[in-house]
Formats: sequence, structure tokens, C-alpha cells
Amino acid sequence: SLNLIDKDLDSQEIGGTVTWIAPASVDRVDVYCLYLAENAVGKARSMLGSEIASSKSDTGLPAETALLSFTHLLLHTKSVLGEQTTPVAFALSDTSFVVSGIEFPDYDLDEYDLGGRLIWSAMEDVTQVTHYMVYLGSIAVNGAPCSTEIMTHNATSV
Repeated sequence: SLNLIDKDLDSQEIGGTVTWIAPASVDRVDVYCLYLAENAVGKARSMLGSEIASSKSDTGLPAETALLSFTHLLLHTKSVLGEQTTPVAFALSDTSFVVSGIEFPDYDLDEYDLGGRLIWSAMEDVTQVTHYMVYLGSIAVNGAPCSTEIMTHNATSV
């Protein structure tokens, strides 16, 4: 079996640790190959990273890996004879998190200063959220957007 708990909370991006249960006998398995694909049999597959040692049963999938049109992870075993023709497949589920209902009543009366309580509504399931990052945005020279981080809160303390 193959599994991924998506720790990347951006929409249309995945990331986390891919885990699998090794075959009962790995005597003839030299390496594993992990792919993203458009279906469970490997349509338009794209290899993730490099080959993985047969002694391993997990590998990291970098955060912000774009889903594009991919719907499945595929794991193939590979030996000196070649790559297994039928992979183990895992249907991807994109976990995303968006705050809404953002409110910031500015109570500081000084020009160019801010003061007040920032309030937002979180989604019901925040099990993958470890912290919130708040940014103050502005428009830079030539209209290029920029932002500056102004605070970080642990998810449990908000």
C-alpha cells in the first residue's frame, strides 16, 4: 500500500512524506521509482526525484509540488530486468487551508502606525495547521507587490 498525508496547505500543491509497505520479498528489488500520473495506470507519468533505495519504505515529497493534472502517485519496483509494469497507485487528495472573514479595525490614531486586533475565521479542520503567518502588504516602486511578515502565531494559541 502507498500513502501520502498532504502537509502542503496550498490549493493545487502537495507535499509531505510518502510511505509504503515493501513487498514480502525484496530480494530482486533494486530500487523504487515514484511518479505523479494522470490515472492509476500511469498516463502522462512524471518521475519524482531520483530512484529510491530498496531498503527504504518512505521518501519526502517537497512542499509546493504542483498537482497540475495529476491525480495519482505511482510506485514501481525496479530490478536489473526492468521496471515493474503494474505500479501500486494512490489517489491524491489535496489538503488546502484558507482563512476567511479577515477583520482589522485600526485603533491607532497616529498616521503611519497600526494598532488593533486582527480577527479571522479558520476552517473547521485545522489538524494540519501548525501556525499562522500574517503579512503587511504594500505596493512597491513600479507597481511590483511586496510584503513583510509582521507576526507568527502558533495554531494552538490563536
